[in-house]
Amino acid sequence: DLMRTFPTHPWVASGEGQAALRRVLLAAAVHNPAVGYCQGLNFVAALLLLVCREAADTAGSVVPDAPVRGEEAAFWLLVAMMERIQYIDLYARDLVGCQVELRVLEGLLQDKLPKLAHHFEAMGCPLAMLTTDWFLCAYSKVVPAETAVRIWDCLFAEGAKVLFRVALVFFGEAEKELLAMDNAGEALQLLKARAGDAHDADALLQEAFGHAPAVLRRVLPAALTPKWLGGGVGSLPMRRINEARALGQIDVEREMAEVREKRAEYRRKAEEERRKQQEANLALREAQVESRKVEAGMRKAPPPRASPTHNLRYSDNMDSKNGSPRPSPSGVADRDTARVAGGGGAGPSRQPSSSSTSGLTQLVEAKREAQEAAARERAAAEEARNRAALAEARAQTMQSELAALQERLARAEGAGGEVEGDAHRAAPPQPPPLAGPPPPRDSVRAERPVHPRQSWTDAIL
Repeated sequence: DLMRTFPTHPWVASGEGQAALRRVLLAAAVHNPAVGYCQGLNFVAALLLLVCREAADTAGSVVPDAPVRGEEAAFWLLVAMMERIQYIDLYARDLVGCQVELRVLEGLLQDKLPKLAHHFEAMGCPLAMLTTDWFLCAYSKVVPAETAVRIWDCLFAEGAKVLFRVALVFFGEAEKELLAMDNAGEALQLLKARAGDAHDADALLQEAFGHAPAVLRRVLPAALTPKWLGGGVGSLPMRRINEARALGQIDVEREMAEVREKRAEYRRKAEEERRKQQEANLALREAQVESRKVEAGMRKAPPPRASPTHNLRYSDNMDSKNGSPRPSPSGVADRDTARVAGGGGAGPSRQPSSSSTSGLTQLVEAKREAQEAAARERAAAEEARNRAALAEARAQTMQSELAALQERLARAEGAGGEVEGDAHRAAPPQPPPLAGPPPPRDSVRAERPVHPRQSWTDAIL
């Protein structure tokens, strides 16, 4: 703000002026840490420095440390304006005092210039946009310097009511043009131009402190009121301003409490939305990791192998040497039985040896184990497919919830408004149920279809 303070003034824009202004503002911030620094104080301190510097230069030939005393005088005058002359908390961090002063000005405008006040209300133009600099800078930024120091003479002598009188004069002089406007920006430019051209301080103050009779002011417009009657704003005692300030202070404090409550509620909702989004992101990552694990397990799983007994039905009936069909053991037994019964042939009936019995038992056991292994592999493959489908469904659900949360959070941060939480959310789609445990061994064996060309081992089983 130092570089933007009266940039066209040679001394204030110089290094010496910037250093002096910095020292005064830092001293004021240390003196009143509750306020610290507020924009607008730089223009007030700079104008005070210019006035005190001129007085110090005049006494410089007599007093050796006159420049230092000039900065000290500017500091104490700034403290007096902040703490004794202007309204309390005018430069507070939340600008409560400035809002109270604007409420008072709004009431005075409705009383003195009701048509203009109604026009501003219909146009949706708040006075804060037009007159905030008038109070924070005490007109040092908006009017010429020679007019500002004349206003300050009255400010130190009469009090803060001078600020309201000057504001009513500016509104009254531009009332006709303001009533013809329907844009707040045009009104702001017009008031800035009128204030910047206020070089006649005597005429401005005469209008501000004029006391024309109320009957005459209702009959004649301000432009036709005789100068000897004063015209102008009329009676404006400090008691009336203080009463309006008390009422405005109550309204502003209530509104500030509501704003703080809404701000806390908004922050709480925003924090809750962020927490939900983090949880959704975490759940989505977990679902994606689980899905990748399932897919990796399916890729690593070996393909289903053929049953070891797949070719037994054909190989059991074929000779291993020449591929000719083997004689059925039942047929051999029938021939032996017929031979013994008929007395023909010398050979006894053929009995199965111990080696053939043990081989048959091993074959039966191998076939049973192969069937169990195939059933387990089928059950494992089905379970892996179900898990993959469940993980995919969860991932899709989490993705949709994450997109909805991101859209709601972006909409709440962009509008600056309140974030409304969804009390009822649609239930996520239910994943397909996992496959049950593999069927028991007996059921697998019972459900196995019987081949038309059943071997003799299958017949025994």
